Amino acid sequence: MKQLKDTGKWYRLAIPIGLIVIILGVFLGYYGYGYPTQSSFVKEAKPTTSKTTVQPILSQNELDDAIDQYEPLQKSLAMDSKNLPVIPGIQNTQTINTHSKKVEICTSMTPQGVATYGDYLFTSSYDHDLIHNSVIYVQSLKTGKLINTIVLQGQPHVGGIAFDPKNEQLWVCGTKDSGPELFSIKLNRLLNYKISDGPISYNQRTALGTVHRASFVNYTDNSLFVGFFNPGGEGQVSRLDLNNAGEIVGGNTNLLGADNSVDLFARVLQQQQTIQKAQGLTFSGDYALLSQSYGANTSFLYIFKKNLNQKVFRQQDALKIIPMPSHLEQISSDGNKIYMTFESSNRTYRKTSKQVVDRVVITTLDQLLKNAPRRI
Repeated sequence: MKQLKDTGKWYRLAIPIGLIVIILGVFLGYYGYGYPTQSSFVKEAKPTTSKTTVQPILSQNELDDAIDQYEPLQKSLAMDSKNLPVIPGIQNTQTINTHSKKVEICTSMTPQGVATYGDYLFTSSYDHDLIHNSVIYVQSLKTGKLINTIVLQGQPHVGGIAFDPKNEQLWVCGTKDSGPELFSIKLNRLLNYKISDGPISYNQRTALGTVHRASFVNYTDNSLFVGFFNPGGEGQVSRLDLNNAGEIVGGNTNLLGADNSVDLFARVLQQQQTIQKAQGLTFSGDYALLSQSYGANTSFLYIFKKNLNQKVFRQQDALKIIPMPSHLEQISSDGNKIYMTFESSNRTYRKTSKQVVDRVVITTLDQLLKNAPRRI
């Protein structure tokens, strides 16, 4: 009789234990081994064309309403808001399906990085739904016309891009084998790329073994400043010097062969602590500018005195702290002009963002300094 009671007891325990095992198995299957393929079941919005489009999400009045909520930003625009470049590909981007390898249209691209060179405007985006390869857009800075859409290898977050004018190459933050990396692409490759050739090949790939994650990058004085975004604590900035050939100092400096394998390991020359939730860093004149945002809340632009040997970026040291629309991503500079991208125009984020901005916002540094209070 006791044996029957014990059997019933174990039987009652087996039911909840079995349920826990099943739930755990489903969880691991989805977020563990199954995670790389789960995006195949995501249903993106139906495309409206077979090419990359450069169409605004916002009307002119909606754009002005978003910008006008931030007076220092509105007063510091380098041009009339109607002339700000539209971020390409928000509605439709021609890219490659990571899983099927077929050319398709993605409707959930998320804007990230921004850089300029001469009359070229470069922006980067990744697929929010993890179905398609990430891309780089090349536009005319004067007209906003799309020149090319470059499909990258895989799905790097491409949170930062930077242009090296000395060697005419674009540096991009990426990921290789779950580790952070930087890769570069020569300008002539960007301009002559065709999607029929598949994802573009890179000129250099640099594994960053001593950096947690390559979130953003800036080129200044023949050096790359690579930033790590940390939502829960202080970030990190690492400085990497370039040689005269535009190669990162500190390892095997051979350019990549046909296999595109990582053969260059960077030596981090200097590490600095940044404020939390940093998204971008740039230098202009005598100043360093750092963008900060996380989620749908108000973003901030910090302005510091420029010091390439600075050890810590602390909030209390900022000369100006300027509120910005939500989802501010990378910032870059070209002389006195400051370029900003916002990811709020992504199909998912624009449902919850306080302000949606679908243009590359261009301001002037001197007006930002003039119109912004020292403290918020």
